[in-house]
Amino acid sequence: MLVALAFVPSAPLLLPALGGGPDDLRSACQQAISVLDDVERLVVVGAAPRTGRCAGTVDATGWGAPGAPAADPLPLALAVGAGLLGDRPAELYGVADGTAPGLVEGDRRTGLLVVGDGTAKRTEKAPGHFDPRAAELDERVVKAVAACDLTALRELDAALADELWVGGRQAWAAAAAAAQAEVRPGGAAPGGWTGEVSYAAAPYGVGYLVATWLPADLVGV
Repeated sequence: MLVALAFVPSAPLLLPALGGGPDDLRSACQQAISVLDDVERLVVVGAAPRTGRCAGTVDATGWGAPGAPAADPLPLALAVGAGLLGDRPAELYGVADGTAPGLVEGDRRTGLLVVGDGTAKRTEKAPGHFDPRAAELDERVVKAVAACDLTALRELDAALADELWVGGRQAWAAAAAAAQAEVRPGGAAPGGWTGEVSYAAAPYGVGYLVATWLPADLVGV
C-alpha cells in the first residue's frame, strides 16, 4: 500500500562526500523525506540502465570526490537517494523506461523516494548549455507534480525530455504509475493525492524539484 512519496533532485552535490549541497536545497530535501518517516517499506526510485532492484555503493569519485572508485557504483539517482537517507534501510529500484512492475507490493505501508532532475539546459553554463525550451518544460513538470497530474507525468514527451537532458522522466513516470494504481481502503479513487512543491529552481542551470505527495483522504487528519 503506497502511503507517501517524496521527490528530490539527483544532484551530485547532494552526495555526502561532496558536502551535501546548499543549505536551502538540502533542508528542503530532508523536510520532504520526513513524510516517509512512518512507512514500513522505503523504496528509492531513480533512473538506471535496467529496471529492477539494484545494489551497489554510493560513490562520488566520478563527481570529483577524492578516493578510489568503487567496483560497484550505484547509478547517480540511486546514489543520491541512498546518500540522503544515510543509514536508514531502503530498497533501491532502478527504472530504465518509465515502467516499474512490482514497485509497490502487498499491504505494507510503502513510501517512495523519487530521485530525478529536470532539464539540464537552463543557462549557458548548464551541463547541456542553453535551450530556450528548457524553462517551459521544467515549469510544466513543476505544475504537474504540484497538481498530482499523474497523466502528465506518465506521458511527458520522451524525445523532448532526452533533448533537454531531463534526468527524472523515468522515475517520475514510474512513481505516477504506482500512485495511479493505488486504491486506498475506504474508497478513495486511484490518483487521490495532494501535492506540495517546496523547492523549484535551477541554481546550476539544472531544474531541481523538491515535493511531496500524500493521500488526499489523510491530509489534515
